[in-house]
Parts: sequence; structure tokens; C-alpha cells
Amino acid sequence: MKPEEMAVAIGLPIILPLLLLGLSRAGALAAVQIGELRYARTFRWFGLLFLLIPTLGLLTIFIFLSEPLDRSGFVSFLSLLVFFLAGGLAMVLEFFRVRHRYDDTGLSFRSPWSRHRHLAWTDVQSIKWRRFMKSLDIETVSGATARMSPWLSGLKPFADVALARLPSVVLSSCPQARVVLQLMSAGAAGTLMTDERSPEQILAAVTARPGGPNARNA
Repeated sequence: MKPEEMAVAIGLPIILPLLLLGLSRAGALAAVQIGELRYARTFRWFGLLFLLIPTLGLLTIFIFLSEPLDRSGFVSFLSLLVFFLAGGLAMVLEFFRVRHRYDDTGLSFRSPWSRHRHLAWTDVQSIKWRRFMKSLDIETVSGATARMSPWLSGLKPFADVALARLPSVVLSSCPQARVVLQLMSAGAAGTLMTDERSPEQILAAVTARPGGPNARNA
């Protein structure tokens, strides 16, 4: 066995458990806490595995090739490697680094794609549901915007607080976004990602189910 093959055979079983142990101890794979919004562990595991398994698999295959790749083969290999690295890193950043906290005073927003900020409920001037981007945008009078994905965990208690603490004039002037918050409060936020109907139609269907939750603040 060549030295590089020996290194792969020995290194992979050691590196992967150490990486997972480090993430676990850092709280990166912990469950969502009360007063917190972040992606569920299922998403975090998916992003991590999407990054590691294809990347390490491709590198292992490359190292153990009996013959070197020709130019076209190497370009194809490199394209696949870049695809999985770029896609995996983007998912890991999104799923691990998006982590918001909220209370009765406001929302602390943390994302790898924008600077960290705190939004007081009393400073919010508008909320908007972006149907094609699948996000609920919360904008303050200073222009700061927090974008909330329906795939985040912890949205039900968050929506309850938001519906209670946002200025009534904001809720009444942004009826569709208010309906989105009602869907979150009803535990049906995930349907916004997969259902092509309007939020109003989805909420009507959810509240019409036998034993379904009643619409809030209707």
C-alpha cells in the first residue's frame, strides 16, 4: 500500500469521529432551545453529510485510482469536487450559523450572510411574506431586516410572541404576513415551503381540519 493510501485508510476513521465529537461538544448539534430559532438537527446533519461524504469519497477514489486521469477526466473530477464543496459549505453555514433568539422585547438575529443585529418589536414598521423567496421579512424603522425561513425550528412560540408584541398597526397593515405568523403559531409553517396556495388559503384549510387549531387574531 502506498503512503498516501495508508494515510487515507488510517486518517478517515480518526478524523470523522473527532469532527463529530467537536461539533457535539460545541453545541452545534444540540436541540433547539426555548426562545431560540434555528434549523433542526435533521438539517444540520444533512448539510454536514452532504459536505463530508461526497467530498471524502471523491478524494478517496482519486487517491486509489490505478491510473492517472486524463485531462477531461480530471476536469470532470474537479467540477464534481467543487460542486460538493461549495454546496456543502453553503449548507453548513446556513444550517449551523443561522441562530436567532427572541423574548418579549425583540429579536436578536444572527446569520452568516449578514451582520448580527437586534430588532425591538416596537421598532418594527412592516412585515412581508416573500412568496418566491419563501421568507418572512421583518423590517424596522431604521431599515434593518430579519428574514425568517419557514423551515426554522421553534417558530410556533416565536409567532405567539410576535403576534402579541408587534404593533397592532403593523399587523393590520400587513395582512398576508400576519396570516403567515398565524400559520407558524398553528404549527403549520412547513406547508408554506411546499404548498403553492396562498397563505390565506393554507390557513383556511388548516383551521377547517377536524380538531385543527383556530386562527389567531382573526
